[in-house]
Amino acid sequence: MAANVFDDLFTEIAEEFSIPRNPGEESNKWYGRLIYSLSARMGYASLWDFEETEQHCSIQHFKNRISNIFKSYLTMCPEMRNLYELAGQQLCNQITEFIYNIYLDTGNMYHSNYSVYPVIPKAAQLGAVILTRGMPVDMKQYVSGAGTYVRGSISIETCDVMDMFQLDKEWLPDVWSKIQSQIVQWHQLQNIRGIEYLNEGVKKGMRKGYWIPVPVKHEDVSLARIKTEGQPLFYFYKRTGRELLFSQIPSSLSTNIRLLQCACLSYKGNLPDIRYKVLGQDVLLNLGYILPFAEQKWILLYSWPYTLNHIDSNFTRVMNRDVFNGIRSVLEPMGFRFKEDMGV
Repeated sequence: MAANVFDDLFTEIAEEFSIPRNPGEESNKWYGRLIYSLSARMGYASLWDFEETEQHCSIQHFKNRISNIFKSYLTMCPEMRNLYELAGQQLCNQITEFIYNIYLDTGNMYHSNYSVYPVIPKAAQLGAVILTRGMPVDMKQYVSGAGTYVRGSISIETCDVMDMFQLDKEWLPDVWSKIQSQIVQWHQLQNIRGIEYLNEGVKKGMRKGYWIPVPVKHEDVSLARIKTEGQPLFYFYKRTGRELLFSQIPSSLSTNIRLLQCACLSYKGNLPDIRYKVLGQDVLLNLGYILPFAEQKWILLYSWPYTLNHIDSNFTRVMNRDVFNGIRSVLEPMGFRFKEDMGV
């Protein structure tokens, strides 16, 4: 493809999705963002591709659309071709699975019996933008990562963004206080071999993992886990003199253990900041700690990976600035702290 035709094509995609190139942004990173968003949107458009005899789009058709678009644009782009030659089909598969799962995890589509189908359209006002989900593909929408939004007004009634993405509505320290008040039984464990304890030193740069083999020295309640062949068993624990006492966490709470981790650290002032740097129309994010499930998936939906070969990075992401400001306005009242950092 001639260079000028190629440039015109990507400029058209950038204008359609409102993804301008940021000052100083390397061309291959900008092209990567455009290809990622285009692949996601074309995949979503395929949800309406099915024969009259069929009820829904097949999962394989959805995935093939993403993979084919991604591979086609990657191989025809001189700046990106080398990435494909190095990673090959494996990269296409990773991108495809990531987009498929992020749409499922954020309620953008449903699946059943090897089929996928769009959800009922919803929209939520969030600052300068209106986040959208399940809208017809011929409707004018902008894109941040794989998530869509509009500016101005929309034809349907907007809903609460917390309900739309199933976000937690409580302040993190209150979550921890409330949970502690519900613990009624403490006991010693007969065998604590292999037990791990929540690392409360993550804010101070003690990056030895989220779970460490050494318990805290203070007597406040914290978290512990025991690895098993299946899912780990999670416990509250506290130190009483030289003894450690434990209380097993009910499965209804342990299914979102990341919420408990963030709540515990926030209550004690140890939850790392979400650092960010304004790049132009976008923001570079560096999450100091993985968020609870729904909040983390929300960020992943509306952001690009910093580089395509780290598609599933939970920490370093790029996001449209207006979308970021809206998401920040939701997360800060929950107890997540943001810090602008030029060295992010």
